[in-house]
Amino acid sequence: MAKALTLSASTVAPGPSTPTHEAQLNEVILRLHHGQLARVLYVGVTSDLERRVLEHKKGLLPGFTSKYHITWLVYYEVHERAIYAIEREKRIKTWRRDKKVALVEGMNPAWDDLAAGWVRR
Repeated sequence: MAKALTLSASTVAPGPSTPTHEAQLNEVILRLHHGQLARVLYVGVTSDLERRVLEHKKGLLPGFTSKYHITWLVYYEVHERAIYAIEREKRIKTWRRDKKVALVEGMNPAWDDLAAGWVRR
């Protein structure tokens, strides 16, 4: 089972199993999401992880994520500067699917939704 998400000023990797999601303004989160029915991957950057995850889960964002029902947070990284997160996002987007899958499975082998329980449908 994957670890729950914890974000703090010092977090740079998956946090302990206490589910808190309070990112500070200077933190930028690189995240990978996937759809519930298929492992369609979406890579994005946000400075407000909770808001962004809730938008995905509630289907408030038209486009790719709504079309493919991409609602599960399966991977994340915290970067102290936006430029680092954006550079990493661009790099990951160039990767082949198998490399992205290995990245997710290194942290979350079961592909659990790391934001499960943040919102009820």
